Amino acid sequence: MEATFRAGGLASGLDSNSIIDSLADIQRNTIRQMEKRQEAFKIQLSGIGNLKNKIEALHTATSKLSENGVLASSITSGAAGFTAVAEDGAVAGTYDVMVTNLARAAKARTAVGFTDSGAPVTGGNLSINVGGTITDVPIADGDALSDVAFKINQSGANVTASIVSDGVNSYLSVTTNETGHEIGQPPGSALSITETSTGSLGQPLGLSVIQQAENATFEVDGLAIERRSNTVTDVVPKTTLTLNQVTAAPEELKIQRDLEGTKEALQTFLDAYNALNELIQGDLDVDENTDRQKTLAGDPSLRSLQTRLKQIMTVEVAAAGTDIRTLVDIGIKSEKDGSLTLDEGTLKEALARDESAVRAVFAATGGIAEQVENLRDVQNDADDGVLSARQEGLNARLEQLDLDIANQELRIEKFRETLIAKFTAMEEIVSRMNSMSDFISQLKFPGFSSGDK
Repeated sequence: MEATFRAGGLASGLDSNSIIDSLADIQRNTIRQMEKRQEAFKIQLSGIGNLKNKIEALHTATSKLSENGVLASSITSGAAGFTAVAEDGAVAGTYDVMVTNLARAAKARTAVGFTDSGAPVTGGNLSINVGGTITDVPIADGDALSDVAFKINQSGANVTASIVSDGVNSYLSVTTNETGHEIGQPPGSALSITETSTGSLGQPLGLSVIQQAENATFEVDGLAIERRSNTVTDVVPKTTLTLNQVTAAPEELKIQRDLEGTKEALQTFLDAYNALNELIQGDLDVDENTDRQKTLAGDPSLRSLQTRLKQIMTVEVAAAGTDIRTLVDIGIKSEKDGSLTLDEGTLKEALARDESAVRAVFAATGGIAEQVENLRDVQNDADDGVLSARQEGLNARLEQLDLDIANQELRIEKFRETLIAKFTAMEEIVSRMNSMSDFISQLKFPGFSSGDK
C-alpha cells in the first residue's frame, strides 16, 4: 500500500504520526507470532524432507545389495584368448576356457569398382535380407553411389553401408550390425542381397557376400558352447567373458571372493543406515535450550520411525540349515548411539562357513532389503505414507497462516485508517478552538483596560 503523507500535530502539538504507528505496531504482534509459527513449520518441513531423502538412500543401498549381491568377486587370469569381468555376486570358482572360433559379421561388396562415390548407379531395387527380415531399398536411376549408401543406412535394415576405396576405384560395402548367425541356421542366413535393375543410367551395384557370418565357439571345462557374439554373459554366472583370439589350449579363469569389495558393498548400506539414524538422533536429542517448535522431537512419527529402524537389526531370514540369519551374524553390530559398524573377523568367518547364507540376509524373502522397502513404503508413500501425511498437514497449515496474515494486515490497515481519521478530526477541533481563543483575546471591552485591576 502506498504511504500517505501526514503532517500530524500542527494544531495540538502532539506527534500523532508516531502515536498511530506505535498503536498499529502493537496490533502487528499477532502477525509476528504467526510468522514465527510459519518459520517453525518450514523448519519441520525441511526436516521431514531430509528424513524422506535418507530413507530413499537406504532403500537404494539395500536394493542394490539384493539385486547385485553382497559378495564381491575378483578375477585372476593371464589368458590371451579372453578377458573376464566379474559382477557383484559372481560365484567363486575356477574354469578352463579355450576359444576355438571368434564371431564375425557378414559382409557384402559391389563386384565392380566405381570411378568415385559420385558415380551413377542403375535404378531399381535392393532387397536386403538380414536373418529373415527383408528390407527393400528403392534406387532412383542415376543415384550417386554415396546416395545409395545413405538410403541403405536410412532404410532401417540392420546393416551399415559405407564407401571404401582402393585408391583407384570406389566400392559400396554393406556389413551386418550384429556378428554371427542364428544358432542352428546356416551362415548364409545372416545376410543376402537381391538386386533388381530397371534403369538405364550408370552401372548396377552387383553386390555379393564376400564374408560369411561366423559364430563364436569355445569350451568351458570341456563343454562346447556356441554364441553369436564374442561378448558372453550367460555362461559363467555374473561374469562377462570377452573372447579375443583363438587358443590352442585351455586357459584358466579364476574367480575369487573379494573381501575388500564385499566390505565396500556392505559399507554403502552402513553409511545410508547411519546417516538416517544420525538425523533421527539429532531431532530427538533436545535440552532446555532447544526450541522444540523448530524440531521434530515431539512428533510421534519420529519415535515410530526410530523403532522400526532398530527392528531391522533383529530381522531373521528364514533360511534352513544355517545359523547365519541376521545382520549380527555377518558382522554388522549396533553401537550405543544406534549406528552400525562392521566386524571384519565375523564377516570372514561367516563367508567361510556359508557364502549363500550371507547373501540371503539381504536377498531372501523377508531379508533386510524387503524390510527396508516396507519401511520406505510406510513412511514415504505419496498417498498414505506417515511422513508424506505430515508434509501435507504442515503445508496446509502454512497456507492457512498465509491467509490469516493477509486478513490481519487488512484489519490493521483499517485500524490505522480509523486512527488517522480520529486524530485528523481532533486536530480540526483543536485548530478551531485555537482560532476562537485568538479571536477572544483580541476583543476590547468598553471601560476596561489592561491596567485595570
